[in-house]
Amino acid sequence: MTEPSPVDLDSTPKQMVLAIVRNLPDGATMDEINYSIFFLQKALLARQAIADGNVLSHEQVRERMKQWLSPET
Repeated sequence: MTEPSPVDLDSTPKQMVLAIVRNLPDGATMDEINYSIFFLQKALLARQAIADGNVLSHEQVRERMKQWLSPET
């Protein structure tokens, strides 16, 4: 199986979706197509969050997890 070419993240959304569809096998199901587009959308949202500085450090995540996992008193 060949490696699909990467999607150009600086292209338009329509161009990105077309690139995804072009790189899927001919027998791809609608669920596989939808998942591929969904995955791209989430990756783009994550990329934007990083660019905007909306991220947590590893230590901040550890502290939040401690709070969530500690028994309530």
